[in-house]
Amino acid sequence: MLHRHYRYFRFFLIAIPIVVFFWLVAKDFAFSGRLDMSYDFSHDSPFVKRPWPPVRFHDIEYDTATGDAFERMFVEPATFAVKLPRKFKRATVEVLYKKDAAQPLRVGVRMHPEKWAWDIHDLEVVGEENGWTRGRVRFENIGRAAFTDGKLQFLLNAPGLFENGQEVALTEIRVIAEKDPITLSNFFPRLWHWL
Repeated sequence: MLHRHYRYFRFFLIAIPIVVFFWLVAKDFAFSGRLDMSYDFSHDSPFVKRPWPPVRFHDIEYDTATGDAFERMFVEPATFAVKLPRKFKRATVEVLYKKDAAQPLRVGVRMHPEKWAWDIHDLEVVGEENGWTRGRVRFENIGRAAFTDGKLQFLLNAPGLFENGQEVALTEIRVIAEKDPITLSNFFPRLWHWL
C-alpha cells in the first residue's frame, strides 16, 4: 500500500514540472494568438507593470464595499509598461476607473523609443462593474510602436487633471495582445524564427 502511494507521489513530482514547462511554452508562444494580461493594484504582475512615476499617485487604497485595491492619479501623464514574450499585431487596453464625468481620460502607445511620440486615443466606455467604469482603446497596429527590451510603453493621459484639482482612481489595467494564431502551416517557420 505504501509502495503504491510512493509511486503516485513520484508521478506527481515528475508531472508537475512537465505541466509547468508546457504551460510556460504555451504562454511564450501564445498559440491561440491572444495573450490576456492585467494589473489590479493588489499585487505585481509579470506582464503589466505598475504605473510610473509613483509620485503622481496617492498610496494604494482599498474599496470598503468591494475590497478592490486602487490608486488615485492626481498628476498626469503616467506610463505603464507591458512585457510581451513575442511581437503582436494588435492590442486592446482596458482600464477600470472612477473619475469626474467632465475629466477626459486617454490611453496612448509609444511610437518612438527616444522621442515623446505617442498614438493617443480617448477611452470608449464599454460598461460598469461594481461602481467602476470600464473604458477600452484598441490599437490596430502595434507593430509600428516602439517595442524595446520586449516591452511596449503605454501612456495614461488626463489633460488638466492637476490644474482642475481632479483625480482619477484606477483599479485595473488590462491588456489583450493579439496576433495570428499558430497553425500547422505556420508553426515551423515561426519555430525557425524563434530559434
